[in-house]
This record gives sequence, structure tokens and C-alpha cells, in this order.
Amino acid sequence: MMQWLVILLVGLLAGHLVRRLTPRLLGEKSNEMPFSFPIVEIISAGLFALLFVNIGATFSSIRWYLFTVLLLAIGSADAYRKYVPITVCWVGTAAGLLFSFLEPGDISEILNQGLFAEKLTSFFHGSPANGLTLSISGALMGFALIWFIRRIFYSLAGIEAMGLGDAYIMMMAGAFIGPQAVLFSLLPACFIGILIGLVRKLLYGVSHLAFGPALGFGALFILLYSNQFTQGITAFSELLFGLSSTVRLAFSSFLVFTLIVLILRLRRKAAEYEQQIESDYQEIDKKMNK
Repeated sequence: MMQWLVILLVGLLAGHLVRRLTPRLLGEKSNEMPFSFPIVEIISAGLFALLFVNIGATFSSIRWYLFTVLLLAIGSADAYRKYVPITVCWVGTAAGLLFSFLEPGDISEILNQGLFAEKLTSFFHGSPANGLTLSISGALMGFALIWFIRRIFYSLAGIEAMGLGDAYIMMMAGAFIGPQAVLFSLLPACFIGILIGLVRKLLYGVSHLAFGPALGFGALFILLYSNQFTQGITAFSELLFGLSSTVRLAFSSFLVFTLIVLILRLRRKAAEYEQQIESDYQEIDKKMNK
């Protein structure tokens, strides 16, 4: 019981610290704290509770609590001003590299990524070289993944679907959780982003929102529930391949049709979205220079 109280209290304090430091991370002259109390504090305490249940509270688990605080800080800044503090991403990436070198076993166990590292190095599983290899390749994978998606969407729809700041978020996430984990984290991130987008659209009529928080939640989901995620993907694959070829063809055609409709819609509204994004950036500049 005492451990739970300590974890929740530390989570609340971490959330309050994030909320207090957000204006400074954004370089704003005003020290006015964003969001209403205690939204960030409750989210932080909830995430700390999930970490405690799934990982525990040991000396080696400090890295994951730090990772959570970094994602919360970046996500809060992005949600508040649609701006990602790049410096925090670089500091987080450096921390991820260091932790992965000192404690290679943790990153190797996520989705059994140690097997991937062993193919790239001649060292034994769990060695510092393996951990650093996974961390570096994860950072590169995270950044390249978002950069590639941005280029593809711009080529097909004439609009950048994500900001470059999202690439830096995934770079930091990859340094902590590795290449396979950061790659798969995009799937829950998209579901979370769509859910948040629908809620904000229905409640506030807002169609353009920051994707950074969803990326952070996606990375934490893979960290905490990688086994369940793998089991879910395996079960879905078995279900899909257990269907007749006609049903699989129909399902594949539906996905392709949905993607084409989405791209065509984005192309029609590209100018409108670009104008809205530019307006958001101008508003950000005004608020940050107050």
C-alpha cells in the first residue's frame, strides 16, 4: 500500500513539474502554466501506476519512468502549442542510448529484439554492444519512419501529414525501446490519434491536432503490453489467413479503397489544411513571443 502511495505521489509531482516547465520548454516569456489543474497530474499518476503494475519500481526501472516523463513533457508542449521541443528530444535520445548501453537486457527483451541485435553483432545476447546497437538502430528507425511517411503523403496528397517534430519524438522513443518496438508503436499511436481526433472534432470542431501525444502513448503501449500486442497480431493473422481467399481479397480491396479515398480527400483539401497549419504556426509565434 505504501509503495502505491509513493508511486502515485511521485507521478502527481512529476505531472505538476511538467506542467510548470512547459512554458520554459517552449521558450515562452510567460510563466503561465498550460491546461487546467489537475489534468496533466492525473495522466502522469496514471502512467506511473501502469508502469508500477507492469514493470515494478526497481533501480533498473528508473529509465522507464524517466522515459514516461520525457514523453509527457514533449506531448504536453505539442498539445499546448503544436510545437515539439527538439532539445528535449535530443536529451532523451542521449539518455536512451546511455541506458541501453548500461542495461542492455531491458531493451533486448521488448519484442525479443535481442535476436535482431545478435544478427548485427558478434556479441552475446544482453551485452552492452547489443543494447547500444538496438538503441542506435531504434533512433534511426523512428526518425526515418516518420520522415518517410511525410514524404510519401506529400507526394501523394500534396500535404505533410506529420510535422518534423514527430520524427524527433520517434527518434527518442526508438533510442529507448528499439527498432522493432518503435516501428510497431505506430499502429497503436494511429488508433489513439484517430480516437482523440474524433472526440475533439465532435466536441470542439477541431480537425487539426498535434500527433505527438498519440506517438508517446503508442510507444508506452508497446513498452507495457508488447506480449499482448504480439499475441493480438498473431491471433488476427491466424483469423485472417483462416478465411477464404475471396474474403481476404474483399478485405484487402476495402483497405486499398479506403486509402485511395483518404488520399483523394486530402488532395482536395490540401490547400485548406496548409492554410490552417500556417495559421496555427502564426498563432504559435504570437503566443511564444508574448
